[in-house]
Amino acid sequence: PARRRWSAAVAALALLVAIAVPSTVAWRQAQRAAEAEARADRITALLAEPGAQVVSAPVTSGGTAVAVVTADAALVTATGVDAPGAGEVYQLWVMRDGSPVPDATTGVTDGTLQIRTDAYRTGDALALTVEPEGGSEQPTSEPVVVLAPA
Repeated sequence: PARRRWSAAVAALALLVAIAVPSTVAWRQAQRAAEAEARADRITALLAEPGAQVVSAPVTSGGTAVAVVTADAALVTATGVDAPGAGEVYQLWVMRDGSPVPDATTGVTDGTLQIRTDAYRTGDALALTVEPEGGSEQPTSEPVVVLAPA
């Protein structure tokens, strides 16, 4: 009797795992697809703006960054990038008249980051640095990429 209960418990656990694992994998794949679609929608919306420009540059730690800029906004997307270290984030800087203006921070999901700023103006450049979580008022590291639209 005890052996039968044990066998039934093991069988129930195996059934639970057999159902849960594929469901979790399918849910995660659907979530990734939705995130990718949302990133693409943000890029498409900015590209539709009058005067939109695209500029790209390699990221020093690997990967490529692409910025879509308009007269008053910029969206930076980087792919193939490593996540920053523990307690660190990527921070976007608007480079205005040679001085860094701090902007938003972000992490990396599946080798991709995307960050938007409404502080960008024509003539500015954009830079990404690795900063302590929460961001910094001044850069504490060299930029991993600088994007300078023409």
